[in-house]
Amino acid sequence: MPGQNSSTLGAIQITLVRDLNVGPAPRDYRRESDLPLSSTKFMQFSLGATIALVFIASASSASEIEIDATQRFFSASIPEALQLSAVRSAVSAEVAGASVPSISYQLSLQLAILGRPIDVLGLRLGLDTGLLDVSKDGLRIDFREGTKAWGETGALGETWAELQLGAQGTVLLRAGKLRPRLGGGAVFDAYAFGVYADVDLRLAPAGPPWFFRAHAVLPDGTFTARAKTSPLFSVQVGYEPRRGLELRLLGMLFVDQADLTAPIFADAYSRGVLEAARTFLAERPRLDVQVQRCGPAGGLPLSDCLTSLYNLGLLGFELESRGLLGWSGLEVEWNVGTRARFRGLGLMGLGHIVVQTAPDGGFAALLRDAGANVLPEGGTLAQQLSPDGALSVLAGFGLIEAEVWPLEELAIEAFVLAETGDSGLQGASDTYNGFLSLAPLLPYTSLFFGGAVLTNLATPVVVSASPDGAGLFGAGLGLAWWPADRLRLAGTAAVLNALSRSELSPNRYMGLELDARVSLWLLDALLSVEADAAIFLPGPFFGPETPTAYQAILSTSLRFP
Repeated sequence: MPGQNSSTLGAIQITLVRDLNVGPAPRDYRRESDLPLSSTKFMQFSLGATIALVFIASASSASEIEIDATQRFFSASIPEALQLSAVRSAVSAEVAGASVPSISYQLSLQLAILGRPIDVLGLRLGLDTGLLDVSKDGLRIDFREGTKAWGETGALGETWAELQLGAQGTVLLRAGKLRPRLGGGAVFDAYAFGVYADVDLRLAPAGPPWFFRAHAVLPDGTFTARAKTSPLFSVQVGYEPRRGLELRLLGMLFVDQADLTAPIFADAYSRGVLEAARTFLAERPRLDVQVQRCGPAGGLPLSDCLTSLYNLGLLGFELESRGLLGWSGLEVEWNVGTRARFRGLGLMGLGHIVVQTAPDGGFAALLRDAGANVLPEGGTLAQQLSPDGALSVLAGFGLIEAEVWPLEELAIEAFVLAETGDSGLQGASDTYNGFLSLAPLLPYTSLFFGGAVLTNLATPVVVSASPDGAGLFGAGLGLAWWPADRLRLAGTAAVLNALSRSELSPNRYMGLELDARVSLWLLDALLSVEADAAIFLPGPFFGPETPTAYQAILSTSLRFP
């Protein structure tokens, strides 16, 4: 069926952690120019870091060696419309539709070596092969052809050097390839190169209940020019007024100097142009002529043709963007003993972006074919619908989640989430109201919030939730029950709704997702067996013929020792 892909996948994940602890315990919007520029130097750096840490390993006694091996069989049928609308949409777009093989074997290898040659210095080397996929199409890594992904990442995982200063490690400084989680995962949760600082005054004897955290990173985990001129800064000020209650004031700033916001605004301008074109042509019916290249039965009026081609992804705007995106807000986390946990997060998205737009080739050709390009009053329709200038961003994000244990063996989980959306941009000084993220990860359900398929965490780009930046309201309720010490049964139901209408349908109801999981631990918890199932019943937001999506996973994991 068009727009749908089916896959049966198997995966093995092996994680090796070697902890050498001598002192105290440590606390796509891509262009051809984004291809690797100096991967050889970075591979040399990775090799040098490996040799250095192996030397540390040979000079110290290993305190712990862990191996995790996971065998996973994965079967799914996911409509492309849903796959592209997942919260990490712009990341998963590269592996959408036909790029996902129908049958494949997958392997992921991760290795981490931790060393502490002296009390204040910690080192970590991480290797991450990404997702190796073997199918009739050959070997692909992170759903990309051949070893291109390795050429960009050097197979380097989380790798850093850190200093812990103060009697209790009150000050922590870390630099390298990090895995920041910013804005509670609503803004960024992926690989990045940069530095991290943590000052926790609560660790000092009789210290005040304040803590401070800061990141300065390049939000990309590849050894390419991509995003290397567009830094991301984050500051967090925390206060603990009482035990179990934390208040965190958040501030983040992203400096876009490489068109990283362009895909979002190009799409938004295209939607705004559709509305402007409808109004323009309604006032000039002589221009709304039949276009023979549109429609299976001899053509459509130009106004309908614009909408049809846009919905098919064949019509849009080219756009360049430069400017600032910022997020600020408050996060509250409250642990009520061992029986309940509550978290609330509110973020305001702000921005000032300078854009330059132009209709793409398909748009301009369509206007010429329709004879509507030259206007009686002078100029062209393309020029009339292509504003240039400053663009403001004003958006909001809110989240409440709770976990309550009414019985020792029963947990109730719930979440409510809302992100503002935008129906399109029409003017040079318009305000975009969709909430933007760089690489969000909000794992509340397997399909919609899980990204539908495994995506590469090394190449994040700016995204907005749901198709067309339409915003999102979601609510879910889950239960987890331990009928026996080594057996866990869990289920989640989530309802999703857009806040702005889609070009496919005026109805904003996105659908219902139902997830279920059975987990069993054997051999003193060394071996675990899990079965996961998820089904998504799409609503009219995705169009009248979008099929049901499902996902089923059977996995076994062995942890040694």
